[in-house]
Amino acid sequence: MKILIAGGTGFIGQGLVQHWSSHTTHDVTLLSRHQKNTLHWDEFNQAPTTWLTQFDLVINLCGANIGQRRWSTRRKQTILTSRIQPTQTLATHLAKLGNQAPRWFNASAIGIYGIQLNHSHYLPPSLDEQTDLSHPPTCFLAKVGTQWEAATQPAIQAGVPTVLLRFGVVLAKHDGALPQIARPFWWGLGGRIGSGCQPFSWISLKDLCRAIDFLIEHPHVQGPINLVAPKCIRQIEFAHSLAHQLHRPSCFTLPNSIVQLLFGQMGEELLLSGQHVIPSRLLDLGFQFALPDIDSALRNIYSTKKT
Repeated sequence: MKILIAGGTGFIGQGLVQHWSSHTTHDVTLLSRHQKNTLHWDEFNQAPTTWLTQFDLVINLCGANIGQRRWSTRRKQTILTSRIQPTQTLATHLAKLGNQAPRWFNASAIGIYGIQLNHSHYLPPSLDEQTDLSHPPTCFLAKVGTQWEAATQPAIQAGVPTVLLRFGVVLAKHDGALPQIARPFWWGLGGRIGSGCQPFSWISLKDLCRAIDFLIEHPHVQGPINLVAPKCIRQIEFAHSLAHQLHRPSCFTLPNSIVQLLFGQMGEELLLSGQHVIPSRLLDLGFQFALPDIDSALRNIYSTKKT
């Protein structure tokens, strides 16, 4: 299969490239503005429909790192534009091809479901692909997800088979969020963030790649797909599991006030809040997670060199 990955030089894109280089014979081309030996956006834009017809699948992963720095007004606009603009571009050109277009997987995120209230001893009600989003939540993460997915509409309305990949927190040893989360644990300063009761919906990079393989093998699937493990946990449970795997203590607390002071709105939405999301459609389709619980996932991540 010939696959075009826009934004393929990022964390998830490189994970897919590495996965496919050792497991399949897919012919992968990266569409990028920043790296040599890829298809550059300027070249693509000279004849976009001609390029698109050369591929069986287009995967769009474009988007600035949402947790890289504090959300100033300018940074929030960058986060939105870096996702919406390439999505609109691809949607417009794919729509011109109609039923002759390749299949399209477009990134999204579980932030589209908004923020749920934390509970002291249990998770909030679960959210899945059937959750009503006709009245979108007002938090920034939901705004990003809503506008990101709305940008795919020209292609969907033209009949392009489109899958919306709603990512949870993707865990891998050397990239993504986990190295940043693990750093204070290595120093012996790990523990809960705020109350520790916030839901934490996650997926290992290994299972994410396997799930995308699974979706490729099921060409009839369209619409939103939650890419999260089936066992959501609270942040304090994640902290304890991580500490156990790293053989470090988990006795410190990062208070709400410090998180808000250091990170502002980003801290409130990414660190002190969360969503209890389940992968209903993947499970209904018969996908089996290799690493369904956080203990097995972290054990696998820290017992292998490249995961």
